[in-house]
Amino acid sequence: LYHRLRFPTIFLPVFNGSVVLGSAALSGAEWAMAVQPWIALLVYAATASAATLFLTLLHRAFAPSQVGESLWATMVRLSSEPRAQWPHFQDKNTMPEDSDLWAPSSLDFGRVFSDGFFIACILHYLSFNFIDSGLASLYSDCFTTVC
Repeated sequence: LYHRLRFPTIFLPVFNGSVVLGSAALSGAEWAMAVQPWIALLVYAATASAATLFLTLLHRAFAPSQVGESLWATMVRLSSEPRAQWPHFQDKNTMPEDSDLWAPSSLDFGRVFSDGFFIACILHYLSFNFIDSGLASLYSDCFTTVC
């Protein structure tokens, strides 16, 4: 809806990959006990951290808006405030109030779960599936044969 960086979402595969690899290792899968998948997870975490830092530094250099703001505060602001990322590219119209913007969920489960909860579940589900399909294609017979 509005340009906004979501730094935490790029770290979902690190959490989900750790769960998948850990559970596979606990169940005795040889490939999960090898060092390569764990190194790949660490390399991904390092590149995601570097990309987050690079985008934050780039934003601080070319679109500073808070004087004396720490690097961590800039990352939090870019990740949580609407229209904080690259303000000169943002729409200049007045933003609607939260109550107008976020209508009640179209998925009504007694209003117990929010849309944010459903989105988090979908992101985790997709991340788990991508990790699982990648690992299955590398370490199982399904890559070369029909299962």
